[in-house]
Amino acid sequence: MSGRLDIPSIKLVVEALEQCHPSRKLVALQHIANHNGGRLDVPSVNGQYVPLISSIELFGVYAMAEDVEDLPKNWIKAATNILQADEPAIS
Repeated sequence: MSGRLDIPSIKLVVEALEQCHPSRKLVALQHIANHNGGRLDVPSVNGQYVPLISSIELFGVYAMAEDVEDLPKNWIKAATNILQADEPAIS
């Protein structure tokens, strides 16, 4: 990961994506990344460039997917794991 973890921003994005209609999650994630210093490696719109694996790094959370449509789900899963690990342990 190249970015520092930004826990408050990660929480906001997870909440926003969970409220988003499934057909709009990828577009929403791309928009958030494009406007917040995230890095995307996804197929081009014209279909000429198709990487084997799509990836995103946003607020220090990195996710990959063979199918670009799985990228939001994988990012949410990675972000959720980070948020759970950041919670204080209850004794």
